[in-house]
Amino acid sequence: MTQSLYESLVAKYTQDFAERPAVLREPAQGGDVVLTTGTTGGLGCHILVQLLSDDAVKTVYALNRPSADLVRRHQDVFQRNGLDLEWLRSPKLCLLEGTLTEPALGLDNPTYAKIRDTITHVIHNAWRVNFNQSVASFDGLLRGVHALVDLCISSPHKRSPHFLFTGSMGVFMTPKSSDPVLEEPIDDVSVASGTGYSESKWIAECILSFASQKKGVPTTCVRVGQLCGGLSGYWKEKEYFPSIVKSSLYAGCLPSAEGAVSWIPSNDAALALVQMRGSHEPILHLAHPRPVAWNIFLQRIAEKMQVPLVSYDVWLDALQRSKNQSKLPELDLLRQNPALRLLEFFRTVQRGGDREPLGGVRTDVTKAMREAPSIDLPELDATWADRWIDGWQKAGFIPRFRTAASRL
Repeated sequence: MTQSLYESLVAKYTQDFAERPAVLREPAQGGDVVLTTGTTGGLGCHILVQLLSDDAVKTVYALNRPSADLVRRHQDVFQRNGLDLEWLRSPKLCLLEGTLTEPALGLDNPTYAKIRDTITHVIHNAWRVNFNQSVASFDGLLRGVHALVDLCISSPHKRSPHFLFTGSMGVFMTPKSSDPVLEEPIDDVSVASGTGYSESKWIAECILSFASQKKGVPTTCVRVGQLCGGLSGYWKEKEYFPSIVKSSLYAGCLPSAEGAVSWIPSNDAALALVQMRGSHEPILHLAHPRPVAWNIFLQRIAEKMQVPLVSYDVWLDALQRSKNQSKLPELDLLRQNPALRLLEFFRTVQRGGDREPLGGVRTDVTKAMREAPSIDLPELDATWADRWIDGWQKAGFIPRFRTAASRL
């Protein structure tokens, strides 16, 4: 993405914001009123529980895209993540269906007006994770950020609702320093260039910065690092690490790698985000403050999967062979051997130097730990690998028992 294209896109999504109401008042007393999005996702469902369990929160509006059965979608994601379904019966909770790109967020006018007039916080957590699409494909999501900023600007409160956005550490496609990346805005467009996903997250950061500086909306962008499942051990199967694990059934091995990872469980990340909802910091990072060696987890998983741990290059060759030797139709092959979907990523990912294994950047979390004391967490240990395996087996993602003959 060139500088001129970046500037034009930022300009596109920071035009025509609403104006503040002529008459402003203090918000009603009694607690926070939070609008949150993406609560049928792995992180979002944990955010929802943390909000509902927070005594300082009076009401939670959970806004998600329309579906045949919104309650069922929540029940399903709660069950996968080991969350108590009773939270979905909380009197604090109001489940809503809407579309951010439609007028009034796709809600009826009275509902929209009630939300506008009462909310104190917005936590925007809904984003499509796709690394193979251009930034243009994220147009609707970026317009959705604009719409939620408009909602905050239109609030009748003297202080606009605080807008917290779950950004991504993926904006550091090409960091300019080998030091841990800082909790600061990124001024150089080339840092985020490389995928439409990273570019869209960066543009969203710029929208929030504009809203804060020009429209007086308090905003915080929390760049979230790699989540590694919640207490139940369930880690979303479509992500790169679960794909590596399942594909060991076909490649017959798992990759060893130097370095440590700063993965953080979803429930801990959600609690930190809820604690950050009123932060005065424009940028925060959310990652585990005590990274752990990649091989601590991989050694345990290799034992569980009954495959050897080999060098990264040997593993990559084995993964390629598993593709070449398969007689399955392509769609069936990719479903059963999901790491093949990311084969090009695995070939080109930057490793070593200032990177964590498989490309993650080393992250400064100094400000985040001040704003959210809950992320002062102990190191993860190998028992987390046991949880992940158990969670994937319960979900039917990997078999409970396997033999060498099942690889191909």
